[in-house]
Amino acid sequence: MNRGILLVIISCLLGGLSTYGADAVGTLKGVVKDPTGAIVAKTAIFVRRNPTKFTPETLPRQDVAIWTDRGARFVTQLQPALYDVCAYSAAFSPNCQTVKVSSGQVQEIEFHLQLSEAFTREYGDEFPTSPEPSAGSKDK
Repeated sequence: MNRGILLVIISCLLGGLSTYGADAVGTLKGVVKDPTGAIVAKTAIFVRRNPTKFTPETLPRQDVAIWTDRGARFVTQLQPALYDVCAYSAAFSPNCQTVKVSSGQVQEIEFHLQLSEAFTREYGDEFPTSPEPSAGSKDK
């Protein structure tokens, strides 16, 4: 057999193998919001395959760790499976959901974070809108 033809056949076979399974991932995307529906940017998202319940106090070993963007959105590609997906943000209690990611599909989730107990003890149910004037302030 001609050596050139053999190289073409081998490269076609290898090229086909490299694209085989390219659709074997799914997309997980979502958004994080507070109790009022406002976005919560810079939220840490931890994704762990094979759901196991873990406590918010212990940072889980994760398959994926990402941050939300300024619009509180995140997106990642994952192998098809069940995953625990948890959102962590300052002043809020962690929130976890179990989601199924399927091959070639987009799975969308939305987190609604609640203010943490420590935050509400300190500030109440609302975010402070302006700092308290200090004792040395010239405001009267």
